[in-house]
Amino acid sequence: MISIHLMGCFNPIIRPFFKCPVCGSQRFTYLAPFGGLWCDKCNAQIEVMETCDGPSKVCVRVYSKHCHRKEWREAFERASTVIWEDDDEIRWMKIRGSEVIYD
Repeated sequence: MISIHLMGCFNPIIRPFFKCPVCGSQRFTYLAPFGGLWCDKCNAQIEVMETCDGPSKVCVRVYSKHCHRKEWREAFERASTVIWEDDDEIRWMKIRGSEVIYD
């Protein structure tokens, strides 16, 4: 059995200001049905999750495990952000272990 949970009332990936924090690309591929979302240029894995604040806010994480950019993969484990429905820019937190760098 597969349960589908619809979240949020907007898709942050199709916003004109959404760019991959690794390479700056705005082209992404969703591997249907359950392969996830990936950056076309650097192969970073992107995950969008709901938050407890309701449908007008989502959390986005970008993982570097399979990323083609070795220098980024060695520097950070992931980048994270929270996007509200009415945001028009994104600030990323880049994370390596317990170290957090704000972009």
